[in-house]
Amino acid sequence: MIFSEKLTFLMHVSGASSKGLAEFLHVDPSRISQMKTGRRGRPRDSESLRSMASFFARHCTSNSQRIALSEGIGHTAFSNKLTTEELSEAIFCWLMDTPIPAPNPNRNLFLEGDPKASTKKPSSSKDVLASKEQEQFVFYGNEGKRNAIRLMYQQALELNEPQTIYVCNEENPTWYYEDSAFLAELEEKRILLAKKGMRIIHILDLNTSLSVAYENLLHWIPSYITGNVEPYYYPRIRDGVFNHTFIIIPGKICLFSASIANNPNSRSTLVSTNSFAIEETTAFFLDYLNICIPAMKIYRTHEEAHRCIAHLSTIPSDRLQKRTSLPPSTLPMSILKDYAQRPNDSYRSDFARFYIDHKERIESDLLLFEDIEICPIATAEEVRSGKVRIEVPSIIKDEKEFYTPQTYALHLQNILRTMETYEKFHLIPIPYDENDYIAILIKHSKKAVLTNCKDGLITLDTEHSDMVKVFQEFLLRYVHSTNFRNPKVRQQIMNQLQSLIAELTD
Repeated sequence: MIFSEKLTFLMHVSGASSKGLAEFLHVDPSRISQMKTGRRGRPRDSESLRSMASFFARHCTSNSQRIALSEGIGHTAFSNKLTTEELSEAIFCWLMDTPIPAPNPNRNLFLEGDPKASTKKPSSSKDVLASKEQEQFVFYGNEGKRNAIRLMYQQALELNEPQTIYVCNEENPTWYYEDSAFLAELEEKRILLAKKGMRIIHILDLNTSLSVAYENLLHWIPSYITGNVEPYYYPRIRDGVFNHTFIIIPGKICLFSASIANNPNSRSTLVSTNSFAIEETTAFFLDYLNICIPAMKIYRTHEEAHRCIAHLSTIPSDRLQKRTSLPPSTLPMSILKDYAQRPNDSYRSDFARFYIDHKERIESDLLLFEDIEICPIATAEEVRSGKVRIEVPSIIKDEKEFYTPQTYALHLQNILRTMETYEKFHLIPIPYDENDYIAILIKHSKKAVLTNCKDGLITLDTEHSDMVKVFQEFLLRYVHSTNFRNPKVRQQIMNQLQSLIAELTD
């Protein structure tokens, strides 16, 4: 095959788009199209080809994809046991028209630089840290970096007292998201740390492409919403040449790695228990933190949360929102008046009075601005079970209220009336999930607000344009698959609401 045929084949097997590959390589999509058609030849620099090979390797994870890849390339070793790094190297060699190396059967996936180290993941950090009479541990490659990160999180979880942990990740995130099991594992461990009272200071990289920032940030959202993870960013343009990863448990252990530009392959990661190394690394991190600024504000009281969400409502802009239940802005007046008259429930009464006082302005905004609501719609059985909550942002979990069939039908009728009256009001139904507790509220390109509807009064907001774009992209990737602006689809949604209302009122 010539290069254009190889590229077309890889894109077909991986299911990748020209736009996705272009964003990963930081080039214009037209360049990818020209390479596919043969108008452009193979890139001359090997680093571009290595990045391209890494992109396709992390998009070919299923057994069927690897079988197709093996048949097309003419190589029989592409099983699921092959690491992403090995597959990337094989694809790179194929693109370069050089022999494909055989995988190393003796490679060590934990401490790869040490032939005596165990390939098993440690059951506790003490198993590794106490297993050698040394203070420095070197981990090689992307898998080595992941195991080093596992070691750090295990050490943090084994602490008996709450402590502040410092995290900075600015390197190419390939090492992070090419292993979905590792992603889920880290998300779970961060939430466990938050529940143990650990505070995490997180410096994230916003001086990068939207796609990379999206991947970096997406998996931190459940941790942010606990209120125990504080995100920061460096506000000025960086050179993008030298990038770092830090994890530091002050006085205990530190992790450090560095890379050049957008290299997707980790070279080496250092973990140290040496007191001097920890002290110096902590000082380095704090010096960096001092020139960073908060990426999000955190609100912990209902007064702060109310002011935050009320301010969001007054911003003149298109609105995009993902809810955990029916939209509060469309609550029936009967429910709002009931809340407003509760003398011992200041949060609900303040919330209700705001929507009553601003009802006319909120609806008049629908003549000018689009409102897209990604909204869970419960079944009649779920409503009758008494477990479908009324979403009032940031209400303490012990004070939640739930719909009756009558109040749910009233709310649906009000949503239906709004859709019939205002063409700019859109509802995109999704299944109701009582375990879903994160609401994301966005005013287009201006402000994003996250609310925790489960664990108490935690609300976060950001006006940083890149952060807002990332959260907006998170919702738009779902929205654009629904064709919700099509009149036929809109009518189908309205018919669905009407049927549910009839079922609840029988």
